[in-house]
Amino acid sequence: MKKILLALVFIISFLSFGYSQSIIYGTAEGGPSGKGLLFSYNTATSTYSKILDFTGINGENPVSELIVALDGNVYGVTSLGGINGTGTIFSYSPSTGTFTKIYEFPPTEGYPIGGLIKTNSDLCYGVCGNGLIYSFNLTTHMRSNLYKIDVGAFGGPQTSLTLANGKLYGVTIGGYNYLGLLFSVDTQTGAFEILHEFNIPTGEFPYDQLLLGPNGKLYGTTLSGGIYGVGVIYTYDPSTKIYSPVYHFQRPDAGRTSAGLTLGSDGKMYGISHSSGLYNLGVIFSFSPSDNIYTKVADLKPEIGAEEGARIIKANDGNFYGMTYAGGQLGGGTIFAYQPSSNKFKVILDFNGQNGFGPLFGVLTEYSLCNGFKVSIPDASALPVGVRPNTVYTGYQPASSLTLNATVTGGSGSYTYKWSTGATTSSIKVSPAATTTYSVTVTDAQGCQQTMSRDVQVVDVRCGNKLDKVQLCQVPPGNPAKQKTNCISAEDVMDQLKKGSYLGACQSATTTSQKHGTGESQSLSETGMESLQVSAYPNATRTDFRISTTGTSRQPVEIRITDVSGRVVAVVKNQAPGTSFTIGDQFQPGIYILEAMQGDRVTKLKLVKTPN
Repeated sequence: MKKILLALVFIISFLSFGYSQSIIYGTAEGGPSGKGLLFSYNTATSTYSKILDFTGINGENPVSELIVALDGNVYGVTSLGGINGTGTIFSYSPSTGTFTKIYEFPPTEGYPIGGLIKTNSDLCYGVCGNGLIYSFNLTTHMRSNLYKIDVGAFGGPQTSLTLANGKLYGVTIGGYNYLGLLFSVDTQTGAFEILHEFNIPTGEFPYDQLLLGPNGKLYGTTLSGGIYGVGVIYTYDPSTKIYSPVYHFQRPDAGRTSAGLTLGSDGKMYGISHSSGLYNLGVIFSFSPSDNIYTKVADLKPEIGAEEGARIIKANDGNFYGMTYAGGQLGGGTIFAYQPSSNKFKVILDFNGQNGFGPLFGVLTEYSLCNGFKVSIPDASALPVGVRPNTVYTGYQPASSLTLNATVTGGSGSYTYKWSTGATTSSIKVSPAATTTYSVTVTDAQGCQQTMSRDVQVVDVRCGNKLDKVQLCQVPPGNPAKQKTNCISAEDVMDQLKKGSYLGACQSATTTSQKHGTGESQSLSETGMESLQVSAYPNATRTDFRISTTGTSRQPVEIRITDVSGRVVAVVKNQAPGTSFTIGDQFQPGIYILEAMQGDRVTKLKLVKTPN
């Protein structure tokens, strides 16, 4: 059934149809060899370019979605081809235009049916038609088997897997009653578990990849079953292990779908069904996971074609992008865009065989040209010594202000700055009277934008009967346990700060604080001052965070990340101080709390994941 597949990676950042930042990379079956092709399409110039033909040796029949990895390259899978004829993994570099076949599946462990599933590292996961679930390292090009499903007993996997909370989730067609199963495989232990047996009343025949929702639940669709017999939208809660049909499709405004769901930046899920709508060609729909409300967005039209199993996306520009397997001007299906604000469709490409044809199944993946554009506001100090980072001090004029600098990497051309204060320079001098959050939005020549914020704390160090003196903590050199809070004249402060004292009252020996003058997080103890610092860059981010730890102790650090509800979303153990790692690509948009623990030292950091 899934012999014609299309995978597109969209590089999209336009405000209206045809804006200059829209490039499409894709793979389709067809072409002169009939074994598939890799192409690009520039929507600004309406230029279609074939990059290469798959010949069999370099791969045949590309399947499922492409992914864009941390190195900026595009990776994909073919279900056939290579020396053994059992499939390949390939990469394509948009910057150099280089195509590379990086792996060939062996004869007994091949025929992949889904694309690669990326993680927060170079490790990816995939699945083959014989039930083999594997991991693949994009750096070493090494593949390892994780688990092999008994397809005779449980049925064969139908599509790509979904990674959530350290487990891979997927669906099969077959199983005990031949209507499908939902399963999980633990990525650490390889433990396999049947989670749900599909049935007619609550949905049967699942064909699509599961979607991890913002509430931590998994969402999917079935091709049939349910109250009206044309499928359901269902959810599975990994924490409670409860499966629930949350919407029953009903014609004419909703019909069968095997395309699956995509999460939009507005928190809604979007999909496309076939054999429904005004022209019986399919409809674009939205589904709200907060209240389980289904809404028809638009009817597919004859010039767009008929949908079968290709997933639709809602991009950051607010437009929808999808593909059809038949119809259009040439009868071979189309790649199309739909703009909700104007209720208009646009045909991006009509398939004719030479440029690909009939995308019966596939996935669209958005990739922004702005991914390399990063903005940060580094820690700032009012004085070189004796102060906390990002803190000003009322009552001591030399430390009553500090300068925040916006640092930019990536992007193109000149940058423009807009601070929350109204300033338009790359740096601002601030003297808040109370703790204040300062934000800056930086825009490059392409229109890429990123906003970063920094909290500036205020500490009142006035003391004395007339509040004309300065409070500081005097720390005897080499003996921090003997620290003492004193009130001294302003002219004597700098001399004391240079000797190791710091502004403000002394802190408890067991309080986690900021190491004054260095920006390092530390824990004070009877034996001295040991520090633990953790940082995240960029923060906020639309992709992933690079977490770095430093400290004076060599004791391993454990990192625990929770969401605002207190649910643990990630744990990294035995992290060596002075090293870094990336995490968060799979996180949903929102606020997270990172807690770094090293012995009795604890440092917390707020992480902000923004919508794509």
